[in-house]
Amino acid sequence: MASSLKLSELPVASNLNSDDVLLVADVTNSVSKRITFGTLNTLLSFEDLAGYQTYVNDIQSFQDQIELLRGDGSLVHSLSDMDELITGLGDSIEGVRLSLTSTINTLRDNVDLEILNRNSVDQSTLSRLSEVQDSALQHGFATGYLFVQEFKGGYI
Repeated sequence: MASSLKLSELPVASNLNSDDVLLVADVTNSVSKRITFGTLNTLLSFEDLAGYQTYVNDIQSFQDQIELLRGDGSLVHSLSDMDELITGLGDSIEGVRLSLTSTINTLRDNVDLEILNRNSVDQSTLSRLSEVQDSALQHGFATGYLFVQEFKGGYI
C-alpha cells in the first residue's frame, strides 16, 4: 500500500516537547537527519554562544574588584573610582548582552531559513512523487497492468 505525507495536512505545533523530532539537512555529507528538540536544545547551550567567555571574564573582574575592596576592611577606592568601575563594568556587560542577543537572533534567523528551505524541498519531493504515481497509473492503463494504491475487498 503506497502512502504519502503532505505537510499541509499536518497540525501546526503550538509548542515543542523534548521528544519532538525535527528534520535537518547535513549539507556537507548530503544527508537528511533527524534530531529531537531536546537534543537540539542541549546543543545550543549558553556556554557555546559567542561572547560568553568575555561575559565570564567581566564577572570575574568585578568579583576581583569586590574582593580588593573587602580585603582589609577599608575602603580602597574613592567613590568616584567606584562609580567609574561600576559604569565600566555596566558598559562591558551591556556589550556582551548585545552580542549574545545578536548571536541568538542570527541563529534563530538561520533556523527559520533552514525550515523554509526544508519545507520547499519537501514540497518539491512530494510533487515529484505525485508525478511518478500519476505516470505509473497512466503506464498501467497503457500496458494492461493497473497500479492500485489501495485495494479493499469484500463479499458481494
